[in-house]
Amino acid sequence: MKRQRILRLCWFDLRYSLLSLKGLIFLVPFILFWYPLLHLTYANLSTLLARREILAFAGHFFDPAVVNKLLIENPPSLSLYFLFALSMLPFFAVLAGMDQFASDLGSGYFRLIGNRCRRGEIFIARYLSMLVLMIAAITAASLAAGMVSALKDQYPLAGVIAYLVRICCMLYLYAAALLAYMTIISSICSSAMGALFLGAVSYLLILFIILLVNGSGTAGEILPYLLPSALKPDLMLINGQSSLIAMAALILYAVSYNWLGWQIFKRRDF
Repeated sequence: MKRQRILRLCWFDLRYSLLSLKGLIFLVPFILFWYPLLHLTYANLSTLLARREILAFAGHFFDPAVVNKLLIENPPSLSLYFLFALSMLPFFAVLAGMDQFASDLGSGYFRLIGNRCRRGEIFIARYLSMLVLMIAAITAASLAAGMVSALKDQYPLAGVIAYLVRICCMLYLYAAALLAYMTIISSICSSAMGALFLGAVSYLLILFIILLVNGSGTAGEILPYLLPSALKPDLMLINGQSSLIAMAALILYAVSYNWLGWQIFKRRDF
């Protein structure tokens, strides 16, 4: 396995994704979601988030420690962005990762390039190319949210920048874990639409099963950790010890999901 070939394959797939349906099916919904939300935050929500009524309302849905961290100790506009990003990243990861391998497995394209590079190189390059695309999109949205916060929130610029960096690090790792989940789905399917359907349905089905068994003995404690979304409450604490542990766990999720995806991919008939 050669690093140069991996980088060449990654760069080629990234350029192709930007100009094809493979990338646009992720980028267009991403832009259409974040632009109006950030515009609304700049216009109205940043002012509302400072009101005590909003803090009391948030206290009904989140732990008081989380509310204190997100809306009092840190810039509230950025915190709102962070909450929405954590909630929407599974959806965007399904869109970004649905065609990592599926279409080319079905069309026989991998049979053509399989004579020039190894399966492991293809697998790593395809995952990295979509991860770079997701990180670039998250960075752009985060910078826009940071600009809104710098203009609207009454916090020092240095504090806004430091908070933005922490948020970006957590979102990058969360995206890496979710995209790795989609390597499993895309390795199973032979079409992008099939991977889209299976990815969305399987994720929602696991969430539904978790909801059903919630609080019911050992299974109710273990099953939520089938998905990285179980770590969201810890990530929301931002800079506490639990958030650092959650970030390390996200790396473990990414490695584990990619390993499972690789076990399927290497057995597929090109």
